[in-house]
Amino acid sequence: MTVMLKRAEVEFYVHATEDVERVKKDIFENLRIRGEIAVSTLRGHYGNPIIGIKIYLKGDGANKLFLLVMNKLKDEDKAALLWNLNSYIDDRGRFFLRLDKQGLMKGVIRMGREDVVKLKFEMEGGRGKILEYVKRWL
Repeated sequence: MTVMLKRAEVEFYVHATEDVERVKKDIFENLRIRGEIAVSTLRGHYGNPIIGIKIYLKGDGANKLFLLVMNKLKDEDKAALLWNLNSYIDDRGRFFLRLDKQGLMKGVIRMGREDVVKLKFEMEGGRGKILEYVKRWL
């Protein structure tokens, strides 16, 4: 079954104590993504620099990312997603995930709560359509 997503967005932050190029390389390689990148520089609470990185994917790139994540998520993460699926999809039909950044840098795809890589997937057809597709992969 093919998922027909319009687009996906990947967003994460690199802190002053981290090597920006290494973090980007590890995340891009482990998610197997290439795309349009937007970089912003922010300031932390104590004035430390924080680099914000967003990658935009369309069509096939978005679909491949979705399938990779769904296929590699641990069973316990899939169960938690399915249990609370409504809280991961908004009224406009966008599906949101937060992956553990440190795990992802080591090649492990798992849900995260702090220091995360945020994923946002969009599909034609709104909330009901994406809800149906996500359920099929869980």
